[in-house]
Amino acid sequence: MEYISTREAAEKWGVSIRCVQRFLADGRIPGAVRWGRSWAIPADVNKPEDPRRISEADKQIYPPVPFLTACVALPRGDADRAVELMQTEEERTQLEAELALWRGDFAAAIRLCENVPKNSPMKICATTVLLLAGFSTGDSDLVRKADGVLRDIRGTEDRNTARLALDTLRRCLLIREDKLTISAERFSALSIEIRPLVIYLHLKTLQANGEYARMVDVANTALTMMVRKDSYTLIEIYLLLLGAVGYIGLDDPETAKRYISRALQAAMPDGIIMPVVESLAVGGGLIEECLDQEFPEMKDRILNIWDDVWENWLSFRNGYLKKAPVPMMPLREYQIALAIANGSTYEETADHFGLSLGRIRNLTSRIYSKLNVNSRAELKEIIG
Repeated sequence: MEYISTREAAEKWGVSIRCVQRFLADGRIPGAVRWGRSWAIPADVNKPEDPRRISEADKQIYPPVPFLTACVALPRGDADRAVELMQTEEERTQLEAELALWRGDFAAAIRLCENVPKNSPMKICATTVLLLAGFSTGDSDLVRKADGVLRDIRGTEDRNTARLALDTLRRCLLIREDKLTISAERFSALSIEIRPLVIYLHLKTLQANGEYARMVDVANTALTMMVRKDSYTLIEIYLLLLGAVGYIGLDDPETAKRYISRALQAAMPDGIIMPVVESLAVGGGLIEECLDQEFPEMKDRILNIWDDVWENWLSFRNGYLKKAPVPMMPLREYQIALAIANGSTYEETADHFGLSLGRIRNLTSRIYSKLNVNSRAELKEIIG
């Protein structure tokens, strides 16, 4: 990513340097990074709009968050203490449900969310949890009911939050998106609480399009602004894992492992496993390697949950896309298929996974046969 100075931004936008400094102080220039006393501003970012000229509807593009853990800081090693710090009983119950979801306790998450009243301020958050739990357990009735609730909410004043929830869920199911939910110039109009989630959506879009260098740039910039010594957020875990995916795409496994390690160090002591489960297929085997080294006691549970939920996720994904279904395959076959689809040679793939060249050729032949494809392009269309 190319950067310009504060002075260059002022000249480009036709404003004073002091005006640009106010934009920076207010956090209204997405992607800007501070280096000592100086700022580096992305060269392609547009001038922030004057907030006096933005309508109230535009200012609140996504008012509340679609789930609390998108912004609630969790004390490291004691995430449950955050529940006690919530202001209302509804918020405490919702955060308890979300922690259960991210720990893979789908039954508890459903129990805590299924009877939330329609007029509750936590209704969208609770419905988002029900959708994710339904995807993971293969409960099509629950998914259909929760999806209907969110789609009905899209016709109300909370429509933007409902839309954001649905967009997030689509990306959780690995549905490819080639555009952002929100344009970059509107980013500064978002509340501070919702920005990390929008950055997550942006990273998922870049991942789908194979823009790994931009993934790394965006993840690094966001994480620089999110570092906390004694706490973390769920989105921080996802950004670390997506940053690792970017470095894997850039053939830098050592840096990828450092990002994975940071995610594990934050998440594993609190049993937050679902972001790791979701990332296994695109982790190129590095997540399992890091688990072996740092949290071997968690590895079997994570792999077992992957076995339980991945087929359900695929089923919903296949139904949504209405294309030739992607069959269930062992985790290692998925990882090899993704590597081949994304352009790795047989030799590079063999070296990465520690397998012989002949073994990689045989596995690739088996994958092609299972998916009924004859080329990398066809493989990428189905599994990429």
